[in-house]
Amino acid sequence: LREIRRQFSAPYNGWSLGSWETARAEFSARDVLVGSTIKWEQNDGAMRGVATGIDPKGQLLVTLPDGGGTISLSSAEVEKLRPKPTEP
Repeated sequence: LREIRRQFSAPYNGWSLGSWETARAEFSARDVLVGSTIKWEQNDGAMRGVATGIDPKGQLLVTLPDGGGTISLSSAEVEKLRPKPTEP
């Protein structure tokens, strides 16, 4: 248990003490959303885009379809969409 605690404590302690970049790098290495199509709700309805990473503030970076640019989501419940099956 001590080893498990050590492994979890080091990145968290670095983040809480102001070393966000170290924690961000650790998180980015394990980010399962990168490259995935996601959807979320906004005031103007359901939105879709491709998750591309985490910005320096800890916000989710999302590339919008059709050249809509990249936005940062600071708070949203996102759903990872499954890829559509390919036609034979």
